[in-house]
Amino acid sequence: MEDVVATHPTVDASNPDIQLEDPVHPFRSLLIATLLFVVPASLPAAPNTDKTFVKDTRSYLTRLSRFGFAGVVLVEQDGKVVFSEGYGYSDRENKVRWSSRSIGDIGSITKQFTAAAILMLEQDGKLSVTDPLSRHFNDVPDDKRDITLHQLLTHTSGIHDLEDAGDYDPIERDEFMRRIFAQPLASKPGETWAYSNAGFSILGAIIEQITGQSYEMFLRQRLFVPQKMQDTGYIIPKWDPKRVVHGYSHEGPWGTGIEKPMGKDGPYWALRANGGIHSTAEDMRRWADALLDGKALSNQSMKKLWAPQADEGGGEQWYGYGWDVQTMANGDTLIGHDGGNGIFGATLFIVPRQHLVFFLQTNVCDELPFWGGILQNVVRRMHDGEAYPSIPDIANVPASQLTAVAGSYAFDDSNTVDVTPDADALRLTAHGWDAFAIVSSTRDVNLPRCRDLSRRIHRIMAGATNNDFIPLADAYGKGLTPEYLKNSWEKNMAGWTEKHGAFRDFEILGTAMLRERDMTLVRLNFEKGEEYRAYVWDKDDEHNLRGVSGRGLSAQVHLVPVTGGGFASWDPRSGDSRPFQFESQNGDKTLRLNAGAQAFLAQTR
Repeated sequence: MEDVVATHPTVDASNPDIQLEDPVHPFRSLLIATLLFVVPASLPAAPNTDKTFVKDTRSYLTRLSRFGFAGVVLVEQDGKVVFSEGYGYSDRENKVRWSSRSIGDIGSITKQFTAAAILMLEQDGKLSVTDPLSRHFNDVPDDKRDITLHQLLTHTSGIHDLEDAGDYDPIERDEFMRRIFAQPLASKPGETWAYSNAGFSILGAIIEQITGQSYEMFLRQRLFVPQKMQDTGYIIPKWDPKRVVHGYSHEGPWGTGIEKPMGKDGPYWALRANGGIHSTAEDMRRWADALLDGKALSNQSMKKLWAPQADEGGGEQWYGYGWDVQTMANGDTLIGHDGGNGIFGATLFIVPRQHLVFFLQTNVCDELPFWGGILQNVVRRMHDGEAYPSIPDIANVPASQLTAVAGSYAFDDSNTVDVTPDADALRLTAHGWDAFAIVSSTRDVNLPRCRDLSRRIHRIMAGATNNDFIPLADAYGKGLTPEYLKNSWEKNMAGWTEKHGAFRDFEILGTAMLRERDMTLVRLNFEKGEEYRAYVWDKDDEHNLRGVSGRGLSAQVHLVPVTGGGFASWDPRSGDSRPFQFESQNGDKTLRLNAGAQAFLAQTR
């Protein structure tokens, strides 16, 4: 999971990676980022259903699969499946490929089932979303007695997740509630939107108390089986092990979610009712259809489920009951949510007026951080007719072609780039702020701006390493106090020094201008290792520091040979790509990078 600063208690509502500079956070749905895109007014308002959608989508996902994407994408319109294809392996060890019947962890999409269950119990007359916690639990502390189910459903309760509690820690319901009630609130109930997994686990406890059933059993009987969702659940479905998805990270195989520690009737309570449910693309399509067709909930309940209940910040995106809600530029409402645990990921989008359903599942979130933007691009292509972003078409070239262009290239005396072969590709390492900006940026480069942002972060880092957090607080300018930032920095530093030994110094590697934001990369050097921090800037406001990511930008650029000649960069964090050319004349080698009207040349020294 990214550790990124933001002004929200959990995330910056316009960025997939941005959250408060605090080392302990739940994995937050990436939907916040994928929803916040602007549909140009010139694009068509009606869905695009021509045959080229399937061809274009297959080409886009096939190219992505060559860069490591593995998963399934399903698109439905008016109850008809338009596209449903799997890519890569759901189980590498046994060579099982992804399909719409692959069973994987859908993460925080679980929350919408919890919300639907609460509304179903309200329909039954068993509770009301206006109920305070004191109606359902004894001995509720005074500061939490009046928290309502509505506030839990909309992440406005002020309750935050248990500290030092992992998804699979053996925490039973009574202990979970005792610890939650003992924690101080992060904010006054109803005052602030702040993503809270714990709030939905409390709702799960209420479901169990009222029904006398396990959370999963109630969902299965009342939500899943009636909609023929036989493959959705925690432990009740008797899945064929060959269909269960295995997860992978940079460190190797992670295993499956159902292999992890669980109680006798489902996950322990740091995860139950807020995440961890397994499902398939086919079942999630059935779920979306049930909601759209009024088969799961009453009209009154559906209005609550998908209503824009709580502003997530800035008035651009709202939270309903277990769903994010946004109005698209053409007036359509986009409903969605996604989630995962940093290994597995899933996203569900619905455009109710067009009866459009989009679903994605993957098991390579750690290897391909860009996964959260993939379904966004599918939505843009289907709903708006927008072309897919360029993905390099990898070509196989002999090793001699890679070694032929290796060497050190100079833009000027102080800005150079080393080019070295890396398996079947090339690795570029920039030295100097201008060189870093030139090779790492993915839009037109403004070198004076990049230098200025790098200088500002240098001042901030110099202050932080000398216990002065006023420059960092001033850069945010959004109410983050020096005391808060100092505490966050010290927590992070404690973890780094435990891992790498004593802190030595820092280095500003440079600033890159990316498609959606600018980033300044810092390397922190320790006695036995290093850490990287990418400070995130608003690309349209040079004074707005938005956050800091632990892995939002790489110190090196990866180039792949492409069909037709030349090379292209590929960033698995952002999905961005740019063309590079190597030229040779009279023994002199030149690296050429064209960016719009700009052309940068570097020659071997």
